Order: sequence, then structure tokens, then C-alpha cells
Amino acid sequence: MSTGNNIGIKLENWFNTAATSFDEKTLRNKTFNVLGSAWDNLVKSGASASELDKAYRNGFINLGKTYITHLDKTYGDGKGNLTLQEYIKSELAKLPLEYKNDPEFIQAARNIANNINVDGNTIIDEKEMAAVLSVFDKDCENGNLNGKINGYDYATCSMCLIEGNNKIGKAIRQKITNRYNQMFGTNIKAK
Repeated sequence: MSTGNNIGIKLENWFNTAATSFDEKTLRNKTFNVLGSAWDNLVKSGASASELDKAYRNGFINLGKTYITHLDKTYGDGKGNLTLQEYIKSELAKLPLEYKNDPEFIQAARNIANNINVDGNTIIDEKEMAAVLSVFDKDCENGNLNGKINGYDYATCSMCLIEGNNKIGKAIRQKITNRYNQMFGTNIKAK
């Protein structure tokens, strides 16, 4: 098993653990360090803003790609693309058996996939996953981009991701689209 796949498994397990913790203090102290010590060393060395932006973007792209590869191998056809249906399957796999066929939970999983799918095609790519993971990183309270996702921010953003086309769903789609545009220099409009 490759190291990349181990990181994908580790991230999925971290998400599942954070999603089942309902204690705010526990969630705030539960952190997934996306960028690691290399980022800390860049910051300490006084790297330029453009060097930090590039390292940040590349770290999240690498994690996004690794996570997509893991989900595709685990819940998809393993061909390297994560379709919306495969992502929905991965979301439903997290649920207890009695909820897997519940129309409300199926719709929530569809909403999550559609909110992540910034460009509106049938594939969730590493840039879209990087953007949503970066939204999880952007601390809800102080807007700090530090390459670390804490459980509280993940849980808060995840609750927004299940929303469909209402005000909350539109707001999270706009945040993800904004991060995508900021990270990749595009001008995609939120759907």
C-alpha cells in the first residue's frame, strides 16, 4: 500500500472521528496538519508571500489528489477519477445501515457532492477537493489559513455542505468557489 493511500485513509478516518464528536473542546483540539513541518520551516525562514502561497496551494492539491485517489479506490472504479456518484457513495458509507437508503440522507450526500463540484461537471478533481479542504482550514472565527484543519471548523463547514440550494448552501458554494478562484487564478462563478 502506498504512502499516499495511507494519508487518504488517515484523512477519511480523521473526518469520520471528527464527524462523530459532539464536544466543542474536543473538536477544537482535534487537528489534521495538512502542510506539516515543511510549512512551519518556510514560515520561520521568512519565505516570501508568493512562496508561502505556492507551498500552501501545492500542499492542499497533493492532499486533495491523495484523498480522491483513496476514495476512488475504496468506493469507485479505481480509474483515477472521482465521479459525483462515487463521492456520494463514500458519504453514504459513513452512515449507520438504517440511514443508507433514507432519501433525506441520500439528498444530503448529493448536496455535499454538488457543493464541492465547483465547475459543475461530473467529476470532483484535486483542485475542487483542495479548495474545500482549504475552506475547512480557514478558521471560522479568525480566518487564519495555517495549513491545519481543526475538528470544529470541519464540523461547522460540513453542516453547511449538506445544504442544497437554500441560503446556507449557496453561501458555502460561494466560499468554496472563492477559495478555488483564489488558489488557482480562475474566475468560475458559483452555481
